[in-house]
Amino acid sequence: MRISIISDCHLNKVNFSAFKDKSSGLPYKSHDFMKSFEYMVRKNIDEIKPDLIVLAGDIYDTYDPSNGVRAFFYRQMNLLSEANIPVIVLVGNHDICKKSHALSPLSEIGAKGIRVIEEPVISKFKDHVLLLYPYSLSVERSLHTNKELFHKFSEEAKKRISNTPGLQGLPVIFFGHFGVKGAAVNLGKSTSGKLINMENTSSEDISIGDLDTLCADYVFLGDYHSHQILPTKNCISMYTGSIERDNVTHRELKKGFVVYDTNYEDGGDYGTSRFVEYPNCRPMVLLSGSLGEIREGVDKIDAKRHDQAAVKIVFEGDSKEAHNYHLALPNLISEIKEKIDPVHIADSQKIQDTDSDEAAKKMEEKIADSGHMSENEVMNVICEIIKEQVEEGDYDEVIKMAKEVRKEAKERVR
Repeated sequence: MRISIISDCHLNKVNFSAFKDKSSGLPYKSHDFMKSFEYMVRKNIDEIKPDLIVLAGDIYDTYDPSNGVRAFFYRQMNLLSEANIPVIVLVGNHDICKKSHALSPLSEIGAKGIRVIEEPVISKFKDHVLLLYPYSLSVERSLHTNKELFHKFSEEAKKRISNTPGLQGLPVIFFGHFGVKGAAVNLGKSTSGKLINMENTSSEDISIGDLDTLCADYVFLGDYHSHQILPTKNCISMYTGSIERDNVTHRELKKGFVVYDTNYEDGGDYGTSRFVEYPNCRPMVLLSGSLGEIREGVDKIDAKRHDQAAVKIVFEGDSKEAHNYHLALPNLISEIKEKIDPVHIADSQKIQDTDSDEAAKKMEEKIADSGHMSENEVMNVICEIIKEQVEEGDYDEVIKMAKEVRKEAKERVR
């Protein structure tokens, strides 16, 4: 038995929608996720040739995808149908609203071999039992909590399997779409290079221990975008992860899908499953630190490896250095564009000005005590702002203008 598990396709990804892919004209993240999904469909048809594909939720990024995105998805489903590869599609939390879900048209079409799961189902497929657990409308409508529904389904599955002769002794695989307490909501690297491991600590969510209460041999999940193995004791559990990088924190993460195959040798944490990497992720470049460090980063950009990258620049320094950074930024952007053809360049700054912070704190304390700032204190603040924003040679002239404006404003008030 060979099953491919693909999750979190987010075909109409809305992040950075103002920036378009140059070849397709689509918002570049939507283009990236569609390109990745197209690759995975073709790889499954031409190479992997699975007995079944399970799409573990969040086909779309929103419940109201455009007709163009729907048409793209339906074309990919038709290709799999024509290749005689059955597909099970779980509804995900991004696919749904309280009234309906975005996959209902696909369900109504009744395409050969394509099955949409909108409520939990126990199913037999060849010599396996499949426990199919989507993000359901009953949870979205607050008729049940996800945890309540999960435990109810888990108990029902145990009884059904133990009491049904045709199911007893068969391998059991659970496919679901939800967050797990104890799992990493996001893995990656921050702009400062520190490892990110945002763990779900919500007691309202299904826990890793809850997964161990399932009568399953394997648990494959969608929802969290970082591929990860979960530390369950009684089964092999994992998030397959999203099919493309979401943002610059994922710049070093591998993206892809998972193949379960009973003919694979036991691979430890993966059992008889394997992660298949998608090799064409959008390159993402982070340039962070002082102006000098950012310049060094620009010099290291690889024209071939980083072509059409998403670039983020994060300046870190005091207010005086920030002034120099702003003056240098246009040239830095020009240098980047000369080396590569970036899909977009974003910049931000983290001002770390200890003296200014201390002065501001003292000023806040004084205002709290006296209820106002003196005229000289107001002008001092204005002068400090002007120092940060203008060229040194223009400083005196701008200060003079500011004092005149201040004087005129006072006279008008009188």
